[in-house]
Amino acid sequence: MKTFVDFHCDSILFTPPSDHGLPDSFEGKHWDIGRALKAHQTLQVMAMFTTVRACDTHRHSRNTTARILSYLELLRRTEESRSNVVFVRWSEDLDRLDGTRLGLLASMEDATPIAPEDDILPAMFRLGLRAIGFCWQGRNAFGDGAMVKRPRGLTERGKRLVRECEALKVLVDLSHLTPKGVDDVLSLATRPVIASHSNAKAICGSPRNLSDEHIKAIAASGGVIGINFFPTFLSDSGEATIDDILRHISHIASVGGIGCVGLGADLDGVGKLPAGISSVLDEPPLREVLKKQLGLSEAEADGVMGGNWMRLLRTALPSRKKAFKA
Repeated sequence: MKTFVDFHCDSILFTPPSDHGLPDSFEGKHWDIGRALKAHQTLQVMAMFTTVRACDTHRHSRNTTARILSYLELLRRTEESRSNVVFVRWSEDLDRLDGTRLGLLASMEDATPIAPEDDILPAMFRLGLRAIGFCWQGRNAFGDGAMVKRPRGLTERGKRLVRECEALKVLVDLSHLTPKGVDDVLSLATRPVIASHSNAKAICGSPRNLSDEHIKAIAASGGVIGINFFPTFLSDSGEATIDDILRHISHIASVGGIGCVGLGADLDGVGKLPAGISSVLDEPPLREVLKKQLGLSEAEADGVMGGNWMRLLRTALPSRKKAFKA
């Protein structure tokens, strides 16, 4: 069975409350369940993000916590109302993704909604949260995002969050962190860390991209880097084609090994996509492009298209059997 996993899309942010969960079709957007199933997608990570000035101050709004809870409930309703969707929370859930079902996994982009309450992360975990990116563009209680002018690393609260995530088996996502923040996470982490939607700084100099040193460290941890399709992160010119996607894949593979490369396209989170990419339906054809233009083997191409993410998740996700062991 061919694997297709994308570790970052923002589509859930635009979904109105519904008893039936995510819509089958979503006009004007890059991703929806109907097109994902048509593309034979194995798993999509849904980024849950709150925008109530959470990223440039230490202030917290309880509305941000409520929104995250509403997104988790939306994913639960989606699974409940559809036989062909799995809300992936446990390693055992991956075995249900047999080519006829779409897996959805919940990630939080910017950890501000959990900042004030030390007990809110376990509660969100029980509801299905499985990955966290600590910051977005600016500063919060955990550290600084990559766009801060005078960046620092993690705060003491941020360092504590790394340990809390590891204890629960919640993946720590380095995308959006400053280089010093990435260093701080890597110095503390004992489990694989990921960059869900980041590219190579050696190819495009955006502050959002990763140095070769950090690519090597993520790979050494057993983690995976998802290639972001936003042209601004693919090319210094701000214009991009599929060839630019291939350049980042090739470079990251040369630095960290092909096993650390995956997809994290940022669908519905970006204003434009590279020429030749307009929706989730345009991702599966990349498999043949990887083989023809980069000379990847079938197994290597499958790894980039999703096999590397699936390998990581099989070991990184908690086991339901162990979690509920008497």
